[in-house]
Amino acid sequence: IPSAYGIPVIPTFHPSYLMRPDGHKYTISLLYAIRKALDAAAGRLVMAQDNLLLDPSVEGLRAYLAKYPARIPRLVVDIETPEAKDVDADDRRGSGDSYTIHRVGVSHTRGTAATVPWEHPYIDIIRDALFRADEVWEHAHNHYDTRRLAAHGCRFTGYICSTMWLWHWYQSDL
Repeated sequence: IPSAYGIPVIPTFHPSYLMRPDGHKYTISLLYAIRKALDAAAGRLVMAQDNLLLDPSVEGLRAYLAKYPARIPRLVVDIETPEAKDVDADDRRGSGDSYTIHRVGVSHTRGTAATVPWEHPYIDIIRDALFRADEVWEHAHNHYDTRRLAAHGCRFTGYICSTMWLWHWYQSDL
């Protein structure tokens, strides 16, 4: 983030926060910020030119996804659900609080994303994008997001990849 002092500000979690019982899950964010700070100090930092669409219009979401009018090579998806008392029980039933979707975010290109409320007409646009994706990537354990999306009528014709498995592989001690 640019600052009034002419140097970039790189926000991250305070190290003492990482020492809290659940704080370790943010360690990668601190490491990422340190890498960015080192790049800035060495003059190698390239300021991101992100295109993040928060609650775009229906036509704005369609335009974003129209970059790939036929098949979408890779689509990253993330959903927001309420906290659930027993996610495992919800999964066994295929319903429950954790199956209530509030928001969905998608990205097909690095540095871009769109996030919209899970409501019509956005739902139909997201369903179409997921159907057209050759690969659907989610950062969730045990296909949390895609199972809930499937329960809401989304169909997947491509490969589904959970990046959480990569995290567990590379950071198995966490």
